[in-house]
Amino acid sequence: MIFKINNFKKIININSSNLNYIYIHIGKCGGSSIRNLLQKSFESKFTFYHLNRPNLKRQDNSNRFLFVIRNPIERYVSAFNHSKNLIDFDISKISNPDQLSLENCLAPFHIKNKIKNKGVVFSKEYDDLISFFKDANTLAESLSSNNIGVKSKAISLMKNGFEHLYKGIGWYLHNGDFIRKYHSQIIFVGRLEFLKDDINSFSKKYNKFNLKSSKLNEIRVNSNSYSKYLSEKAINNIISWYSDSDFQAIKKLYKFNLITKNYYEGCFNYIDSK
Repeated sequence: MIFKINNFKKIININSSNLNYIYIHIGKCGGSSIRNLLQKSFESKFTFYHLNRPNLKRQDNSNRFLFVIRNPIERYVSAFNHSKNLIDFDISKISNPDQLSLENCLAPFHIKNKIKNKGVVFSKEYDDLISFFKDANTLAESLSSNNIGVKSKAISLMKNGFEHLYKGIGWYLHNGDFIRKYHSQIIFVGRLEFLKDDINSFSKKYNKFNLKSSKLNEIRVNSNSYSKYLSEKAINNIISWYSDSDFQAIKKLYKFNLITKNYYEGCFNYIDSK
């Protein structure tokens, strides 16, 4: 087994197949749990992309793609709360950063960076923009604010390339163009909301992989309880913001029968308003 890490691209080479299996780890879609499951179970060459994406123009015919998606509105809320959780994380009580791991910390890499960079997690600009907005609802509503300064900050944050607000489903899948070009090579589209069922169905179809949903780790959640409430205005703003990216990609998945009509239509609804 060979592990190679380079620019967030990890290759696991277990040569038992001529096919190249590629997992596109879309942020805030349960990707870490899936990656761990695949690393333990997959018996073929495997490539992982995270905070990096496959090239749109050059893909070998032997490549086979897998990824997990999520309701884009829910993914947006999770992405904002994830960044806010890390920026608010109290590092004063951490005596030994080397002991941080995925078992005891939401994102050890970022927390170690925060310690190293004297309180800065991503960048001073990005951290300050996240801190400016009280919650995900405030940010989403600010995208159409009459206050030019507030609206400008909201747009700057959503366009900032550091984290998952910008790098969403559409970003990883080239706004649907990746699906259009390589849909015949996509063998698994999991839905976070139905992940165990999707994994079991995939394993029955491709029994050589022997993936077991019972071995799926619990999806990591933010350690702090942040508001998930979105007003109607906020929801409409998020749908509009991601209309040509996340929603366009999901539309292409539906067009090529990789997700159902019910799931596609459900992606425009947001019911978790607590």
